[in-house]
Amino acid sequence: MIKLIVLLTTFTYSCNFFLFLYLKQRHEAAGIEKLSIIWGTNMLILLFDGIFAFIGKLIIELSFI
Repeated sequence: MIKLIVLLTTFTYSCNFFLFLYLKQRHEAAGIEKLSIIWGTNMLILLFDGIFAFIGKLIIELSFI
């Protein structure tokens, strides 16, 4: 389970880093637009992280049965 948490944390921060680099190159985006893109992307990534953590925990629990 620790490996899954480390993997999901790495995935989250790398997605945020690539999003930052992408928005840094786009000069026409306004401040509010950039914040909304970052916030929306973070919420989507956290949703996927939760789903992956749930599936990982479910697989671990079912493997002990």
